[in-house]
Amino acid sequence: MSDPDLTYHHDSSSRNKPLDLIEEKARKLHVALMYLIGGYSILYVIVNYFFGQTTQAYITACILPAVIISWLLYIKGHYYYSKVWNSLQINACVFILALTTGPETYVSVFFIPIIIGTLVTLQGKERISGYMLSLLSLTLMATSLVTDIRILDVTIPSEEAMRFERISNMIGVGVISALEVIYILGTSNDIQSRLLDQSSRLDERNSQLVASIYTRDKMMSMLSHDLRSPIASIHAGMELFESLSVDSETQAKLFTQMKSRTGQTLALMDKLLLWSRSQNRSIVFREESIRISQIEQFVKSVSYLFANEKQIHFTYDFQATPEAMVRGDRDMIEAILRNLISNAIKFTNSGGQVDICTREGGKNWSFSVTDNGKGMSRCDIEKITGGVSFTTSGTEEEKGHGLGMQLVQEFIHKHNSRLEIRSELNKGTTFSFQLQKS
Repeated sequence: MSDPDLTYHHDSSSRNKPLDLIEEKARKLHVALMYLIGGYSILYVIVNYFFGQTTQAYITACILPAVIISWLLYIKGHYYYSKVWNSLQINACVFILALTTGPETYVSVFFIPIIIGTLVTLQGKERISGYMLSLLSLTLMATSLVTDIRILDVTIPSEEAMRFERISNMIGVGVISALEVIYILGTSNDIQSRLLDQSSRLDERNSQLVASIYTRDKMMSMLSHDLRSPIASIHAGMELFESLSVDSETQAKLFTQMKSRTGQTLALMDKLLLWSRSQNRSIVFREESIRISQIEQFVKSVSYLFANEKQIHFTYDFQATPEAMVRGDRDMIEAILRNLISNAIKFTNSGGQVDICTREGGKNWSFSVTDNGKGMSRCDIEKITGGVSFTTSGTEEEKGHGLGMQLVQEFIHKHNSRLEIRSELNKGTTFSFQLQKS
């Protein structure tokens, strides 16, 4: 049989709402009270039989089938009717016992935990019913206290039995009330804790949203400038071609510049599209086993394409056997290395050097890209590791917009790694990250 408490929530997110949490706790208290009432009724039946008070024992025994009915209503999902029935039946039984035994037995004090339990278990839309049932309990308690007429002809117990009954009734009321208060305090602490967690999460999401908006606005501002400049140059070059007023040498230079600008713009658009997909979570991480030798081939092919741009000299130090493998997303790893190599070339002077190597360490392989270029300040390193985009210029005034490094950071994070940066101004920079062995 399934627990009705678990089947009640169709949406797990509703547990985060304070009102739903209160109603959930109220149902749990109702279940606890049903067990408690059933247990106490059995105990009091035994005690009453022991002292020869059979009438009280029979009345108390009637609570058990009433509790069973309440439980059956509960497991069928009729929570409201189960609570109302439970409250009505215990009110009726206590009232009959109070009129049967008289006010001197203190049976009427059981109305106090009944009122507390009713107010706590009937929450939300059920509050009005809780108030009405509590008013009924108060009325019955007052009536039983001022009425000294026994509705049944029962034997008056001895003074010793009367004293024991009073003490047991007071202890019973104290225990039940204490348990209810403890439950209420626990619920209050739970609600407060969840509200604090919600507040903390909302503050965190708000900070992320503000940072995202700031990054987006700054990114759009930089991109509009970085896109306009090469397009304007290409447009101006095409106008010169149309005028037919330039010689062949100038045309060749213009063609080279236009090709370079077109390549830069295309690379920027590729990064922008990739960044946009990453922000929309449309890039799926597909982990597979990849040979390091395949990564080496990719690195060499990319370096060859970039080598002629500034006459950069590349060295490769892949200390891996042909069988060595890592786990990761092939496309993301290639995007990481492509951006790191491109970044190294951008900030290295013409004729400089870029070293790409791997090192084995424990359960991982370390990949690094080192250049002997202009280096970075500590402030710039903190910006990159903090995910802050900023405009930079390369050694030949190549534009930088931060998109590539943001993608590198995000893709490395998806591999449960982090980007490490070591740099010294005017001496160069080393970017490194690790991938798990396969």
